[in-house]
Amino acid sequence: MHNAVYDAIKNDDHQMLEKLAEAGLDINAPNESGWTPAHLAARRGNLECLKVLAKYAEEEDINVYDDDGWTPALYAKFHDYDKCVEFLTKYRS
Repeated sequence: MHNAVYDAIKNDDHQMLEKLAEAGLDINAPNESGWTPAHLAARRGNLECLKVLAKYAEEEDINVYDDDGWTPALYAKFHDYDKCVEFLTKYRS
């Protein structure tokens, strides 16, 4: 995960995340353990960032498993971010 992407999500800055994507940065790239920006956004309850990540995901699904077997939806559920869970379970339906 690129540091600028991490910082944008950590700071709940979906507009910066959008700018990074528009500049050509792969904002959905996983780190070495399969953790994606969507995992971070879901864990933080950042619905607007999840929407940006989904917008730029093209054909891939942002609700993927990390190396520990968790999806972003599972992180959101664990931390009681119901709107994120709803979005993640419906956006590819």
